[in-house]
Amino acid sequence: MDHKQARQLLEKYLQSWLKQDIDSFKDLLGDQIIIKECNGPIYNGLNANLKWFSEWNKIGKVLRWEITDFSYDSNENKICFEWEFSCVYDGNEGGFSGCSFMVLNDKKFISIHEYKTESNHYYPYN
Repeated sequence: MDHKQARQLLEKYLQSWLKQDIDSFKDLLGDQIIIKECNGPIYNGLNANLKWFSEWNKIGKVLRWEITDFSYDSNENKICFEWEFSCVYDGNEGGFSGCSFMVLNDKKFISIHEYKTESNHYYPYN
C-alpha cells in the first residue's frame, strides 16, 4: 500500500461517520479491530464496534471531521493524522482537535487509537 491508498482508506473511514454509513464502516474494519476513543471507551472486535457505531449514530451526528495533517509509514502500515472534529450528540453541539494512530492489515483497520487536545490553542509568548 502506498501513501495515496492509505489516505483514501482514511478518508473513507471519516466519510462513513459523516454519512452515518454502517456498511462502509464495517467494510473498513478487520474482525479483531480495537478502537480506543480519546474519552476512555475501548471497543474490542468487529461486533462491539458495529454496535457502538449504530448506537452512537442514533443520538449523534458527526458534522465535520477534517484532516489537518497526515502521514503514513509503509514499513509499519501505520497512519498518523491530526484532525478537527465537531458533532451534535444528544442535542449538544461540540468539537475538539485530536490525533489518531491507525494500523492497517490487508487494507483493513485493525487498531485505532484516538487522542484529544483542547481546541482553544493559543500562543502565550507572542
